[in-house]
Amino acid sequence: MAEFSSERITERLMRIRCPGNVYAYLALGDSAAALIDTGFGYGSLKEYVQALTDKELIVLLTHGHYDHSGGAGEFEQCFVPEEDIPMALEHSRKECRRQGLAGYGIIPADDEMPDALRVDQIAGIREGFEIDLGSYTVHMTAMHGHTPGMMCPLFMQDRIILFGDALNSLVFLQLEECSSVEEYRDSLKAFRETYEDLYDTPVYSHPHNFGGKEILDEMIDLCSDILQPGYQPAGTEAAVLAKETGQNHRNTDGTAANLLFRRDRIQKK
Repeated sequence: MAEFSSERITERLMRIRCPGNVYAYLALGDSAAALIDTGFGYGSLKEYVQALTDKELIVLLTHGHYDHSGGAGEFEQCFVPEEDIPMALEHSRKECRRQGLAGYGIIPADDEMPDALRVDQIAGIREGFEIDLGSYTVHMTAMHGHTPGMMCPLFMQDRIILFGDALNSLVFLQLEECSSVEEYRDSLKAFRETYEDLYDTPVYSHPHNFGGKEILDEMIDLCSDILQPGYQPAGTEAAVLAKETGQNHRNTDGTAANLLFRRDRIQKK
């Protein structure tokens, strides 16, 4: 049976733990609320959120992967990064979500899964999209790399940024839809130039991710190291872990930023 739980981060911001160890976030304004991401779509996140707030609900996705878009079909409308709309439609299919949940030992019955997201439920958004919830503002920032349209919501009044899957202690750049390391670094630099002074604290989309504000500079430096002339990743695997890890999968050099990338996708084309 699907179970949800929640914790309050600030007076205005809540984190909801969804089945499959993925977080959604609920921002509470005076007049409306914003749900950021929708989990795998196992059980009714909509019912759970309605028990937390009776405010008008606005739903936004950070990106299109199934563990973030899976429950979006439950809601009347969903704001999705334009570049990730095809992915969100594909990944919200029940079969895709089943495959993802199977990795956590979860085998849901068909009636425990909301329907897939439909084209008519989607409104596309780009960087700078902003919602005023009433004395609380959510501003969508771009950090492309993990997916073509990946966005990080900035909770303006709390000075909190949801780095989510875009920037964390193990960013996945090895997937087919991911960018090169160089393109990812350029996106990080553009983000830093625009938003560095607007937030103090990052939060994440999965319990195993961690790192403070320093993780942005660490990741830019890590990408720059990989891009140095003559850099040769160790081993022969197609996917390469950038930094050596030890206990609890933490970097042995004490930094937080790490990434998994493809050795044939370091420089941009």
